Parts: sequence; structure tokens; C-alpha cells
Amino acid sequence: MNTENIALAAPLEEPAAPRRTRFEEFWRLLRKNSLALGGLVVFALFFATAVAGVFLTSGSKPVFDPSVVRLQEKLRPPLSRPDAASLKPDEIPALGLYLFGTDDLGRDVFARMLQGAWVSLTVGFVAVGISVLTSNDGAPRTDFILRDLGGSKTRLVASLTVLVDGGARWSWQPVAGADTYEVVLFDRDLTPVLVLAAGGSTELAIEPAALRAAGDIDVWQVVARRGGDEVARSRPRHIASQN
Repeated sequence: MNTENIALAAPLEEPAAPRRTRFEEFWRLLRKNSLALGGLVVFALFFATAVAGVFLTSGSKPVFDPSVVRLQEKLRPPLSRPDAASLKPDEIPALGLYLFGTDDLGRDVFARMLQGAWVSLTVGFVAVGISVLTSNDGAPRTDFILRDLGGSKTRLVASLTVLVDGGARWSWQPVAGADTYEVVLFDRDLTPVLVLAAGGSTELAIEPAALRAAGDIDVWQVVARRGGDEVARSRPRHIASQN
């Protein structure tokens, strides 16, 4: 390997950030995304409604019976009260009114919604399960986390060449104002496990033995710094995707 004008990887350094578990990394990213948090709240409410619906609409005497037909009460508007004089005691809705009205057979729409919520939820879980089982590999899908690693700072253009002997060489375009560069290597959980200092060079090479000693490396990223502060970073890339 020709290492002229190429920075050689310094001895292994501890990552700048402490190691996090997969759950800790997931929760950190989730808290930064207000839309994701809002979606989680909506899902939790829907899930709670679906679970409650199973208990409230099942059994020999359900609280809300979605199967009761009241032809004399068909197509009633929401929040309307039933005509108790024309109904049997067990046909009167539990809350004394039709929250969401009735359908063309006089069935309580609210009760039927509770019953259908669980079915809709299970269909979603089954669909996701099938998608996972039929995916190309069993690796966790980390694209959204990779986008977060990319950050919103100035983009640095970098490339990786995996050498025949098992080593690796990174190169990147210089960033105006940057005085040092480093290559950060992440494992499959996207936890930084190794930081390779390149100094002011725009290339860095690592020998096969050092790369193997780093363990299970899955993602890499180049970071540019000025006076120790980050000024740019490259798009995170999977090592396995490199030629």
C-alpha cells in the first residue's frame, strides 16, 4: 500500500461519545424528533383504545354490544338519545346515547368502532411482521438513524476504498477552515467504537490487522473540525456497500 501523503491510522482511541445501548440511542433520536414523538402518542392512544375495545365488546354480556340490531333506530345522528319506549332493556346503549350514531341496521357505530380497532391493529402488526420476515436480510433497518448521523452541518464529500489485503483507505475533499479530520467507525448498533485521527490530511489508511482489531464495524463517517469544533461531516455509509 502506497501511504505517501496519506495519514496512517493512529493507535486506537476511545470514541469521543460514550457507548450507548441500542435502546438509549433509539430514545435519544426519538426525543429529538417531535413528529415521531407525536406519532408515538397517537399510536399509544390507538393501542389503548384497541385493547379496551377487546374487553368492552366481547363476552356473553359486553358493555358495548356491536351486534345488536335496532331497525327502528337506524341512521341516528351522533350524540342522539335512543327511544327507550321502543327498545328492550338490553338494546339500550350503555351510555344512554349513540356517541357516533347508528348504521343502516341500527347498530351502535361507536361499539362497532371499538370492535374493529383491534382488528385494524392486528392487521398492521401482521403486515409489518411479513415485511420483516421477507426482507433481504435480518439486519436492523438503520437508514433513519444514518440520516440523523448525517446531521445538518456542512456536508463533506468522502469515499472509502476497501483494499485487496483487507485494509481500508478513506479520502475526502478538504473543507474550508478545517484544520483536522477524523474517521469515526460505528458498530451495527450505530455506537461509535473507533476514532481514527487523520490530522490535516485528506486521506487516511488503516492496516488489515488494525481494522480487524476494531471488531464488528458496520458504518463509517468522516468529521472535519476547526479548533476541536465540528464544522462538517460526510454522509454515513455502510462499509459493506463499498466496492
